[in-house]
Amino acid sequence: MERTPAAFADALSSGAANQVNRAVDEVKNMELEDRAALFDECFEVCRTLYGDGDGYQRQSVIRFAAALYPRLAYRAVGTEFTDDALLGVYTVKETATQ
Repeated sequence: MERTPAAFADALSSGAANQVNRAVDEVKNMELEDRAALFDECFEVCRTLYGDGDGYQRQSVIRFAAALYPRLAYRAVGTEFTDDALLGVYTVKETATQ
């Protein structure tokens, strides 16, 4: 598999478990510097797929992003969580009710 944002996007949007698993495994096996070089573009791909995809694609995006940037889900105590951190038109208040 090519280690490009486009190749990862194709795998994640395919809905095929074998392609998704391959993309996740591929990024897990990359050196930290290589992951960092891909992060910005891949994160935008993930945001787009998460917003447009079905449930399986969303789950795949979460797994991929976690492999791309371990501990991404953690945030520092005291950091402000605002609507700007959310995708699209969602608000903090709306997500709290989900």
